[in-house]
Amino acid sequence: MSTAENHETGTGRRIAVLAHEKFPDRAKTAVGLLRYGPHEVVAVLDRDNAGDRVTDHVPDVPDAPIVAGFDEVPECDALVIGIAPIGGGFEDSWRHDVRGALARG
Repeated sequence: MSTAENHETGTGRRIAVLAHEKFPDRAKTAVGLLRYGPHEVVAVLDRDNAGDRVTDHVPDVPDAPIVAGFDEVPECDALVIGIAPIGGGFEDSWRHDVRGALARG
């Protein structure tokens, strides 16, 4: 079953994945979600690669746009943090995107 079919049947969700300044080489979680996750990734957030497509960097995964911020993300069910900074801290530069996701519900 494809990710689109999963979403239609209610078994998958449409997600955006935050990977600012780390995609793809230092965003193992983001790449894992693209490659193995049951959810449809509608966008990857990465300021450094905004305007590119996921398959420009990782050719063997479903494609999605890479955008600079959450305000450019199409309709989705959730924002997932796709990177793990050393120490597990929250980076202040993510705040605008997380607030945007919360505002959308």
